[in-house]
Amino acid sequence: MFIGEKHAPLPPPKLYRTVAVYKFTFTLFAIGLCLSGIRPAHAVPMDDPFGYFNVYSLGNINYSGGDFQGKAGAAGNVSFNHFSLALKDQGGHALHVGGDATLNNGSFYGGIEAGKNISVGNLGVYGDVHGGGNIGNTSGGTIHGNVYAGGSATLTPSITYYSKSSGVPYSPEADLAAISGYFAGFSAAVGDMADTGSIGSSYGSLNISASSGINVFSLSAADMYAAHTVNITGGSDAIVYINATGAAANLNSTTWKFYGGIASDDVLLNYADAATLSMTSSNNINILAPFADTTFNSGLVTGNLIVGNLAGNGQVNLEHFDHGPRNPIPEPATALLLCVGLASFIGLRFWSLRSGNRRKLARLPRGSGSNRSRKGISPR
Repeated sequence: MFIGEKHAPLPPPKLYRTVAVYKFTFTLFAIGLCLSGIRPAHAVPMDDPFGYFNVYSLGNINYSGGDFQGKAGAAGNVSFNHFSLALKDQGGHALHVGGDATLNNGSFYGGIEAGKNISVGNLGVYGDVHGGGNIGNTSGGTIHGNVYAGGSATLTPSITYYSKSSGVPYSPEADLAAISGYFAGFSAAVGDMADTGSIGSSYGSLNISASSGINVFSLSAADMYAAHTVNITGGSDAIVYINATGAAANLNSTTWKFYGGIASDDVLLNYADAATLSMTSSNNINILAPFADTTFNSGLVTGNLIVGNLAGNGQVNLEHFDHGPRNPIPEPATALLLCVGLASFIGLRFWSLRSGNRRKLARLPRGSGSNRSRKGISPR
């Protein structure tokens, strides 16, 4: 504007406030458009699969009765009936499934995600439910969260939930193919390690002495099955791998005793080449048998149970192997971040324009061509 040129009349401050409301409303509307139909982002670390999963199957899980105290995952399908999951490890997702999930009569203390269809009945779920296919119910229950279906979410009035959405793109939190590869690769690598010592045996007891660092011991799966007690002595800085060899394996009640500072979370029982594993009774140990079709019809495992297909009703209590190699598995990206960025840009643009108009008003001389002063009060 040149010197001496008259100022064009500016709209009154009331109009600025009206424009501000419209722009702010548009910002909220843009955020709403982004959030509608897009499942929320999650931030659960997947860099330590042994620490994250209590139970994991590289195939399918078929369980009737029992419970897993921690989180569970399966690359294939899952069927749970009269079952409790993640009571001791609540929050986030309790169950990650690559295929279909059929869940009846139980309590899941966390959310559920499945790559295909999800069917629930008489179930309590304490979290959101995400499915890549259709989501439906066969009877009542309560979902303490939202329901997002890649296909159709057809829930009857007999089940309660916060909200449901159909046609939502499925973006799983867990990359189950990568996690399965992690467990299979780790089992094979441990199985190929050379022994660092030998196992002593006395009247059905196995005796292992471990030094600082990694210790590797081998025995046949038959000898492992025959032992009623395993005594492990070592410091708190010792790690023990026990390779049980053989294509067919059985494991019944074994008493595991630890001396000198070493604990169960420092020990891994590895069945690298087992095609079948039959388990009963109790074992306080972490078990890795990624290619074994496993039946666990009774008993208790305290620690990781990581196998091929898994069937039965045995209980698994929460404990983990603490020394699995950290292998970051990235979380799938979501469009939510883009939407937040868009909304932030709109908001910043709005405030920038609003501040610029205020500066223009501030530069106007009192009583100028505008019929309002910069304070919005008529000149006297």
